Amino acid sequence: MKSDLGIYNFVERFDSNHNGEIVQTQTTFVEVVSDLDAQSPAPHSKIRIHFRGKRELSLKKGKFSSMQISDNHPLLIDHIDPIASVHLASGIADKEKFGDELETVVKDIFGGWRSLEDYLNMPLNIFFEKDFGILMFAPITYAEAAIEMAEAMGVKLTIRGLRKQEGNPRVIFFDEHYIIAEDFRVQYLS
Repeated sequence: MKSDLGIYNFVERFDSNHNGEIVQTQTTFVEVVSDLDAQSPAPHSKIRIHFRGKRELSLKKGKFSSMQISDNHPLLIDHIDPIASVHLASGIADKEKFGDELETVVKDIFGGWRSLEDYLNMPLNIFFEKDFGILMFAPITYAEAAIEMAEAMGVKLTIRGLRKQEGNPRVIFFDEHYIIAEDFRVQYLS
C-alpha cells in the first residue's frame, strides 16, 4: 500500500489531463479509479478518499473528468452561516413578483446550486394564503438579501433567532457531484 497523500496535493495533481471513475460510495469514504499516477505499475490506481464530519453528499457512481476542492463555495454557505428564521410581518401586494424575486436572490447567492424550495417553511402558494408566519429557515447571507429585496417591494420580513454552526467544512467535486465534510484524506489502494 502506498502512503497517504494530502487531499489538496492530490486534487492539485488531478487536472484536465486525467480521468477518473467513482466505483464505490460508503458513509465515510468514496473509492475512485484514476489514471493520475501514470508512472506506477498499475496506471489506473484505486484511491480511497476518506471523509470525516460529513455534512452533505451528492455522489453517483460513474466517470468524471474534473476534480476540485474548495473552502469557499456557495454550497458551503448552508454549513457555515448561522441559520435564520425569516418571518413575514406585512402583507404582500404582488405575490407572484415576490416569489420570482425570492428565486432570483437565491440564484444570485448560490449560483444555481440551491433552490428556493430548499429553504421554504412550506410551499409558497400555501404560505401566501396568510399574511404572517415563518417564510423560511435560511443561512443569514440569503436571509439578509431576501429582507433587502422585500423592503424594496414594500414587504416587511424579520429575522427571529439565529442558530450558530460549528466547524470549517470544505467541498470536493467530481464534476457536478460533491461531498461536503470537515476533513478529507487520500489513501492509495493499488
